[in-house]
Amino acid sequence: MEDNVKLYKYGVAILLLVVGYPLWIIIYNLLFYPLREYPGPKLFAASTFTIYYYRVRGLGAKVVPALHEKYGPIVRISPNELSYIKSQAWKDIFGHRTGGKPSFPKDPVQLGPNPPGSASLLLWNYTAKHFHRVYILNPYAI
Repeated sequence: MEDNVKLYKYGVAILLLVVGYPLWIIIYNLLFYPLREYPGPKLFAASTFTIYYYRVRGLGAKVVPALHEKYGPIVRISPNELSYIKSQAWKDIFGHRTGGKPSFPKDPVQLGPNPPGSASLLLWNYTAKHFHRVYILNPYAI
């Protein structure tokens, strides 16, 4: 009888972990995440599964503009991803920085993994590695 009680307790604990943890992540993404104030559908804000589902099916290019029509120029399309429709946002985020402003770091998740033992020119720090990168790409430019 005592073994059944232990087994029951372990089963309840595992069930709480399996159900509770994803539920907590969804609640956190909707209510406490720093991007929670941006407009967008709650289903997209709760999990990355929704936008990846549309992207895998090839519908991401149709769904995102439809979301912009409904929610405006800035839309939250996943818990940690915003979509901008204005061209000035592209210039501000991805454009060349002037006046001593630091550049935005590149997201390694979006760039994909590097082959083992190799460094990527795309992920180098612009300020610390700029001279070396210029020399590697064009040694006659210096």
